[in-house]
Amino acid sequence: MKIKKLLLLACLVFAFCMPVSADQWYWVGSNDYISMYVDNNHVNKMDDFAQVYVRVVYADGHSYIGQALISNTAAAVQIPEIAVYDSNGQYQGTRTVPDLLYNQAVPGTLWNQLLNLVF
Repeated sequence: MKIKKLLLLACLVFAFCMPVSADQWYWVGSNDYISMYVDNNHVNKMDDFAQVYVRVVYADGHSYIGQALISNTAAAVQIPEIAVYDSNGQYQGTRTVPDLLYNQAVPGTLWNQLLNLVF
């Protein structure tokens, strides 16, 4: 539980430290529902943590961008808040998605591919 609080606190601190604009999206992977990308120009790596912008595009074209905190030792990814875009790329607002607050990077998932790409 302590690691979750630490990760969430670090995410919130970093959420206000970087711009949201991205210049270079790198494809992480896809499944039947989504394609995931990471912004190569805004990767901050610390000893065991990394902060990156993640973009997820759904099959119908809508997408979200969120600042993720990745923990290598916990094999977890947290995205406390996302910016939502419609299928035309129009900004729809920000929101918190409970399912994105703490994701285990289980082998075979896109979260694990992202973890392996960063570390």
